[in-house]
Amino acid sequence: MGTTLKKEVRIVLATKGKTQSWLAQHLGINEAQLSRILNGRDEPQKQIEKIRKFLKEG
Repeated sequence: MGTTLKKEVRIVLATKGKTQSWLAQHLGINEAQLSRILNGRDEPQKQIEKIRKFLKEG
């Protein structure tokens, strides 16, 4: 799951000209936690739902 989410996030961020750091701040989490989520090492449903919502709005 992490790899697909990571790819989706990278595409949306590149399209918007934003960084992973910007996304972490937008979600209210730190960059390390976002990295763990995107790499599949951490799967907190609440944060994943926020990321999915961000992608849909993207």
